[in-house]
Amino acid sequence: MTPRILLIDDDRRLAETVSEYLGEAGFRVVVADDGRTGLERLTREPYDALILDLMLPDMELLRRMIRNLLENARRHGAPPIEVRVNQAQGRAELYVYDHGPGIPEAEREDVFRPFHRFTGARDDREPD
Repeated sequence: MTPRILLIDDDRRLAETVSEYLGEAGFRVVVADDGRTGLERLTREPYDALILDLMLPDMELLRRMIRNLLENARRHGAPPIEVRVNQAQGRAELYVYDHGPGIPEAEREDVFRPFHRFTGARDDREPD
């Protein structure tokens, strides 16, 4: 079965170029030219991979969430960092596996509190 990639980008020329190259490499590429359309497609159909332009104007909150997840994985996890996107029951699911120690069980409910730092969070790492 041909792997399917969802490409979400508002730059049509770039999307066409990327689609062409990926198509030649054996992938089936579906293009959405805005974030809302991309999310709708992602919740309706399964894809093997997602390419997302994080600078889309209608994706600010999603961009912040993804950036925060990836930055936390880089800062507090251990390589390799794996990112997966799945479609389930009309929703998109984003998984970030960072092979780090995780959130202590006693603090897991606190993840929903703004500005909370978990015990053992390491902010003393040197930037890459």
